[in-house]
Amino acid sequence: MLHGATPGQHTTLGCFANIFISFVGAGILGLPFMFRMAGVVEGALILAMAGIMSTKSMLLLVDCKYELINLRSKGQGGDMLHRLKTGKPRASQVHAVDVRDEDLDYGDLGMATFGPKGWWVIQASIVFSQIGFSCAYLIFIRENVHSLFQHISTDSALVGCLFFHVFLTNIRDLSGLGIFSIFADFANLLAYSVVFWFDGSTIEDNGLQGKALSFSGIPFALGVGIYCYEGAGLIISLEASVPKERRDEFPRIFKLALCAITILYLIFGIFGYVSYGNDTEKIITLNLPKGIFPNIVKACLCFSLFFSYPVMMFPVSTLLDRQFSGGAGLSWAKGSVLRTSLVALSGFMVLLIPDFAAIMGLIGSTCCMLLGLIMPGLIHLRLFENNLSTLASILDYGIVALGVTGSVIGTNDALTRIFGGGGGDA
Repeated sequence: MLHGATPGQHTTLGCFANIFISFVGAGILGLPFMFRMAGVVEGALILAMAGIMSTKSMLLLVDCKYELINLRSKGQGGDMLHRLKTGKPRASQVHAVDVRDEDLDYGDLGMATFGPKGWWVIQASIVFSQIGFSCAYLIFIRENVHSLFQHISTDSALVGCLFFHVFLTNIRDLSGLGIFSIFADFANLLAYSVVFWFDGSTIEDNGLQGKALSFSGIPFALGVGIYCYEGAGLIISLEASVPKERRDEFPRIFKLALCAITILYLIFGIFGYVSYGNDTEKIITLNLPKGIFPNIVKACLCFSLFFSYPVMMFPVSTLLDRQFSGGAGLSWAKGSVLRTSLVALSGFMVLLIPDFAAIMGLIGSTCCMLLGLIMPGLIHLRLFENNLSTLASILDYGIVALGVTGSVIGTNDALTRIFGGGGGDA
């Protein structure tokens, strides 16, 4: 799950593991259904493309961070330059950012290149995407709790989760949840392994099922693909967690980690789909047969996502706390009201859109496209506009164009699934 960067990952393996854990989340459980919508060949191509483009875009943000630091170093007194390197005043000038180099984040890049509007676009997208991820967690938990205990309705399971999450989201120090995060990672590993085993058993009994292509599934597959790779808000902190003397190794390690994640996604998604074919559920665990091991898998994943929810909500509550208080921090009582309201909002959204696949498609096509493709391309074009080769410019524009196109067709598809009842059939 998205636990964020952990300082002090001094080894290559430690850095690799940190990246891997930060990116592999609940989205993987919806990948078999994505392949049901798109087909094996088409789904694999779209997922691989999403991985390649997302990796490139996130590394562009790292390059932008160092270009911004370079520009600042040339300013008087260490202040940010108010002009590009040509020294000419232009509409595309870089804006001042009063933040230490080591504290620069994604929002600061938006502020530096597009001013307050850029900052707000990025921060709003991060807030809504985090809330969307949290809603996906709640949907998974309520559906699987109902599957485990038939006498508990999905709405009762949701209310129970929200009750406890009110207390967990009011924890101001995430270190208190550290031990649960470690258990959650082991629970995920166990659960994915058992799901693989049951997929293999089903294939052995029933043979391969499914189709190769389904062009109508392209919009949905694009949204889900970007959803599964969205980590633009983490990339700078992940890179900063590496000791300075070893940061030149980060791009290579990051590419290796994302390559491994892509292979995991492809195997998990394809195996899940060809095991059950057109019977593939939106959450693959709902396809598992009754029995002790399937129940353990569901329980492990519910445990993992239950404690990942407050971690996912933490940056949202922290950001809004600072904004509403002008940076001073809200009082404990007001902060508690804010955090409780966020939990209630996520619960309301689940009642409004109780569809795991639809949530993935909508968040992936809106916030994730913006954070993962559109803004990285635009920020890179703005910061490097005097130093980009023709090929690099074409690549940046291509990333932005893919993000815009995917956002338009993916959002339309997601809204159709939500309000038009098209969420279930290929």
